[in-house]
Amino acid sequence: MGRTIRIRITQVVLATLMTVTILSFSSCENSLQTYVFSKLFGAGWKIESWQGPEKVLPSQDYTTLSNGFPQQIAISSDGKIHVVLNGVSPGSWLYTVKEPGADAFQEPHGVVETGIYTQTPPAMVLVLNDLPVIAYADRNSIGGDYNLCYQEKQSGGLGDWGIQRILYTHPTIIEGVFMFILASDSLYPRLFYLADDKVYHTLKIGTSTISPATPEVFLSTALEASVFQIGTDDVGFVYATTTQSLSYTRFRDNSPVVIWSTTNPDVEIASVSALADGNGKIHVVVGTRNPSAAMNPLYYTFRYLTDAGGSWSEKRSIGGSATSGPMVSYPPALAITQDKLDEEHLHMVYTVLELPLNFFAWYAYFDEAAWQVAAQSLDDSRDAILPSLISDEAGCLHVLYSDYITELERELYYLKGIPEKPQNE
Repeated sequence: MGRTIRIRITQVVLATLMTVTILSFSSCENSLQTYVFSKLFGAGWKIESWQGPEKVLPSQDYTTLSNGFPQQIAISSDGKIHVVLNGVSPGSWLYTVKEPGADAFQEPHGVVETGIYTQTPPAMVLVLNDLPVIAYADRNSIGGDYNLCYQEKQSGGLGDWGIQRILYTHPTIIEGVFMFILASDSLYPRLFYLADDKVYHTLKIGTSTISPATPEVFLSTALEASVFQIGTDDVGFVYATTTQSLSYTRFRDNSPVVIWSTTNPDVEIASVSALADGNGKIHVVVGTRNPSAAMNPLYYTFRYLTDAGGSWSEKRSIGGSATSGPMVSYPPALAITQDKLDEEHLHMVYTVLELPLNFFAWYAYFDEAAWQVAAQSLDDSRDAILPSLISDEAGCLHVLYSDYITELERELYYLKGIPEKPQNE
């Protein structure tokens, strides 16, 4: 199904002093029983096969107009997949769904004509009755201001979207929009956006009303940032304060800590992706490269950082070779699945650059303290860029990626990863 390439996997080596502890026989026996139990009954979560790829919009011809990135994906409690994607002309959003067990996505319905094409993906959350609401940046005109906009679905059909609500007009480019429904916000949508190398925030409290009316700066410096929900009432931020320093903080307790930095002039941060697991532990993949050799994959590295062990540490990384490597300027897509023993597992789909200029979607998961990289790409016949990734209760993975033809010629594809055994049975 895919191509094979050579990928370098490196490990952070820590020099430690070892303290020898005498363990009782009973404790060793309990540890062995726990290990065997986990292997026997926690197995089956690994992705065994992939269904697809399939076009998200199969019956329409988009040979000259974009219908790919930017896009957003969500999955409802009944397994329905919701997709909002860039439409058939610059500056429009389309909405489509794939019902559980269906062979294809439904014919799309237009959400709104936004006017000016932007590269900013919409934010999407599912609210009451699993109806989607979206927030996005809409530009007034070429060279004009950017509007922070909001729309919500009125019913379960493809149509019946409410009108576009302009919440705020920002004088410079909005580079990313994020939206969360937090418990202590009385279920009002909490909005964040990236602009001017800063993170702003506000709360939507009425039809077209936000508080504060002028969004406030939450982070004064964020060159690259990943914004994600933690539990039911908090938001996490992993962000670059310089090209060589990465920090982490939370919305409810803004106490930044530096989680990774370097003084090596040949290493700079190119992208960052992060998410929280069910225990509130944070998992970060930061892409680094050599600034003086920006198109040389030999210097591309995805570094994995986590505080799951109680403190921040760098685990194994995925690096490139002289001919191919992870495209670190494209943030990787992360997701977590839960097995039958409630153990959580980290998955990643990312773009690989193969010289001279080919792009492929690749899959890896983290297991036994190392990245397990797939033997071949997910799709070897298309230039796959900028993937999106979500998981469901059965442990399946759902992937979207764009077939890059030209800047305004893209087609969106969907893949489903099937585990060895359903994890919700």
